[in-house]
Order: sequence, then structure tokens, then C-alpha cells
Amino acid sequence: MQRDPVVVVVTLACADETTLRAIAEYVYAQSVDEWLWLVRASDLPADLASDPRIVSFDGNLSDARLSGRCGAVDAWLFLDQLPPIHSPQAFEQAWWFFRSHPRIPYAALGEDAGVGRLEARRRPGSGCYWMRGQGGFSRAPNWHLPRGSKHLLMLLPWLEPGGADRCNLDIAARLIAQGWTLTVAATLEAAHRWAPRFRELTDDILVLPSFLAAEASTEFLARLLETRSPDLVLLSNCRFAYESLDLIHRLRPGVPVIDLNHMEEDWEAGGFPGMACRYDAALGRHWVVSQHLQRWMHARGVPMSRIDVLHWFADSCFWRPDQDVRLRLRRQLGIDMRTPVIAYAGRLCQQKRPDLFVRSLRELADKGCDFAALVIGDGELAGQLRSALRREGLTERVHMLGWLDDEGLRQAFQAADLFFLPSESEGIALVLYEAMACGLAVVAADVGGQAELVSPECGHLIAPMTNNLVAAYADALEQLVCNREALRDMGRAARRRIIEKFDTGYFTERLLHLLGEAEWVSVPNARGLDDEASRTAVAQLQWQWNSRRLLAAFGRWKPGQVIANSPPVRRAVKAAFHMKAFGLARTWARYRKQGITDE
Repeated sequence: MQRDPVVVVVTLACADETTLRAIAEYVYAQSVDEWLWLVRASDLPADLASDPRIVSFDGNLSDARLSGRCGAVDAWLFLDQLPPIHSPQAFEQAWWFFRSHPRIPYAALGEDAGVGRLEARRRPGSGCYWMRGQGGFSRAPNWHLPRGSKHLLMLLPWLEPGGADRCNLDIAARLIAQGWTLTVAATLEAAHRWAPRFRELTDDILVLPSFLAAEASTEFLARLLETRSPDLVLLSNCRFAYESLDLIHRLRPGVPVIDLNHMEEDWEAGGFPGMACRYDAALGRHWVVSQHLQRWMHARGVPMSRIDVLHWFADSCFWRPDQDVRLRLRRQLGIDMRTPVIAYAGRLCQQKRPDLFVRSLRELADKGCDFAALVIGDGELAGQLRSALRREGLTERVHMLGWLDDEGLRQAFQAADLFFLPSESEGIALVLYEAMACGLAVVAADVGGQAELVSPECGHLIAPMTNNLVAAYADALEQLVCNREALRDMGRAARRRIIEKFDTGYFTERLLHLLGEAEWVSVPNARGLDDEASRTAVAQLQWQWNSRRLLAAFGRWKPGQVIANSPPVRRAVKAAFHMKAFGLARTWARYRKQGITDE
């Protein structure tokens, strides 16, 4: 028996057959199949007319024949053209949008880097918009999408360029190759610039702040677990997921829950690895990217047997030297073929120490060394880095290439000889694997588990407690850029190490082995979700979503960009919303202990 529709789609414009079929493809692809499509047309193509959920009409929507079928629907979609994002979750998200925002009558369809966003409106739009229905949201719609032999639910903070999401993509790609299907839920406000990369792997991507009120996040997670029925839950750097672990176990008892961690941090007793230690009893296993982090967590009470090391990899067939690219890119940049080129890649933030990069290159130049440098990446310190390069007289030597995709990054590495990364903290920087696979020698910080990858034959690691870091880095760089034979030998050794120890096949074999072990994991201490944990999880989302949205609104206004990028303003905005979510006492205690960050 067919259930009543929860969504009604209305096409009022007289569309040609091509447009109708494109809209039909969009509607049929939805994860919710309880819909009715009303088309203003004298007749429809025979295959569409044969579907009882598609109705043509000549008059207006007040026709009694139509109103009898549409009176109790929850949402209306007016669709005269295809929306900007072809998401199979559009109907599902709209249902949750109106359910969790009871005072909003309309919603416009926006687009953020491949993520469909529903934007509240007081009045109807044109062409393509949503309208609240008269239904009471008394029942959640059915959900259906193709499932593989097993299903993975990933709980992530965002879909952003960087090492953490590269790891998430790598795991997902290899499981999909084994016949798994995938659902990705991202919990924080962000640009989600890697949403298109995740969409290459799955259509089931749900970015909570793009359609949901934070107050409904726990209810939504419960429904997500019910509809997707995952065989494995993997959380990565996701506070909301940690704080919802008891709910996950209550609704999906027996399903293994694993967390993936990269490096300890200086907030809340270790960042996400510290959180993993505190929630150890509610997790099946811990996956970490280095033996260093395994030892760190063990020292804080987690049994060594529950912490699995999953070293990462570089695809040596993709990340490889190429003399033709080397010659072409150097010519484009005006760099002599005999000049040693230093590459520096990553998010331009304090963690990557761009200040040390500049000062080390200045000292290297003062030693009389011939070199050029490539900076690949972007971030909040990009402007300061440019200013520092001008101040130190390095602009003619250093080429800032901005953020590059994998192909662009590979070409930059192929034009270079040496990779330099003076980070203040890392797990094992994934970009190290890629640079080494391209045959680059390494000068980097001896932090985290980097020594597990960079052997003495491949480069120099500098201890962070060295008295004069600038001099130490400059000396290490000088030893290589002024000794072409040593530079070449270390580059060859670096590529050889990736091929022999950290190539794709080794990673895939290890991942599948850990998955086999995870199937037998049980969690002894699952409890019901207590009210305090639920309130904390929701408040955390409210704080991050609201502060990020206000700063993003400043950024869209040209004079406001200076305001939005001002560290004091950013801290003040975050502090204000933190106080609104948690109260003055808790905000003050947090500020005194660690400052105000996004975590």
C-alpha cells in the first residue's frame, strides 16, 4: 500500500520534454520516495503519465482534485528548473529543515562548493524554492538508496583540504573498491571545499549545518543510524560523534565504532586523541597514524592492544619524478635548471610555522647559497607570509603558488629537489609521503611520528627543542643545496623508501586486516545517552555554527573582510557565542585554560 506523500513537487512553467525528463531524473533519484509531482501540462510523456505519483493539471493548485492529495504534506518544492545541486538527499534535508525550524515558511536552494544549502526565507522565491506544508511532521519519511554488501558511516567535522580528510577519502575509496557503500555526515560549518571529492565516492553526503537546526542534531543522528543501518561507524576528529557514542551504541548495539586520530594537540588534554582516551570504554578500537601516537595514548591509560597503527602511503605511480614537467615548470617560473628548488606545502597556519620557513631561508641566503623556493598552500597566515618575504627581501627567490589540486602539487614537487616543513606539531604529515615519492630529500621537524617515515638516508629531522631552530634548519638546508650529489642521493632514497615500505598495496593490506579484526570487536560499557552529554553536544554545535556564520557574513562584505580576518575580532565573536551557548562561568574557565578555539 502506497503511503501518503510527505513532499509535493510542483512544476508550474510549461516545460519542454527535455526539461521534464531532467526534473524526473532528479525526483526519481531522491532518497525519499514518498512524493507527489504536480506538472502543469495538458499531457505528459507516456512513461511519466503511467506513474500514479505524477499528475498533470491545467488549472491552479487550488483544484479540489489536487488539494485532496496534498493537504497533509510536510514540504512543497516549486521546481521549474533543475536546482544548482543534484543531491539525492534534497527531499530528506528539506523535511528536516522545516521540522527543525518550525517558524520558517520558505527556503531557497543555495550552493556552497558542491554542498546544497537551504537558506531561510520569509517570502516565496522564483524558479526553484521550498515552502512549508500543512503536515505535522508526525512521521519520518522512508529512506532508500543502494546498499553494498556492507555499509560505512563516517562522522566527520567537515570536508576540507588537508591531511585528515585525505585519510578519510583514502579509507572510503578502498572500502568502496571492496563492495562497501558509504554515508558521510559532516557536523561543522565550513566551506567544505572537498565535498566534490567525497561526492565522487558517494551520493549520500549530509552536511548538518546546511539544513538542520543544531537542537535537532541528536534526533537526526538517531534517524541516520536507523535508516542507514551501518556495519561500521568511523569517526575522525568529530567531537559531536564522541559525545554521542552512547546513543550510537544504544541504537546500533554490536556495531563496531572506531576512531581515527593523527596527532595530539594542546587543547583539552591532547585534543582529539585525548578525547579518544576519555571515551575509550565506548569505542571498539582506535586507529592512529603513527607509533608515536600509539605510545602517547597508551601512556594515558589505553591498552596497547586496543590501539592499531595504520601508517599512510603515497601512490608511487602517481607521485613520481618527471623530467619533462620539471623542465617546463622551471621555465614558466624563470628558475634555472641548475638551481636547487625547495618546496614548502601545507595550510599556511601557525602549526606549519611559516615564520620559521622565512627566517631559515633568509639565513640560507645570507650563507651565499643559490636556491629558489615554491610555497604551495593557502590559509590565515598567507598575507603575513607575503609581507615577511617582502621584508626579508626574498620575493624574487620564493614563488607563492597558492592552493593546488593533486595534479598541481605533483608538478610542483616534480620541479623541486627538497621538501622543507618546519612544523611545530604533526602526526606524520601526509605531504611528506607525497614529496618523498616524487624523489625529494627532506628537511623537517622531528615531531610526532615523522622519524617513522623519514630515515637518516632520506633527509634531516630537526628536534623542536633545539636552541636556535633557525640556524639548525638553515644548516640542514645548506648541507643539501650546496651538495648536489647528497641532495640527489637522498631524493632517490626517499622515493625508494616509499616504494618499499609505504606504497598503496601495503596500506590496503593493513586496512583490510584491521577491518577484519574490527568485526569481532564488542563494546563493554555502552550506556544510555545522558541529558548532560546531549546538551553539551548540541551547545558545541550551536557555538561553532553561529560564530562561523557571523564571521562568514562579515567576509562576504568587502569592508568586512578586514574585520573577519582580524584575530581579536574572531576571538571576540567566538567568545560571545561560546558564552551564549555555555554561560559566562564556563567560557571564562575555558578562556583562562586554553583560549577560544573552534574545537
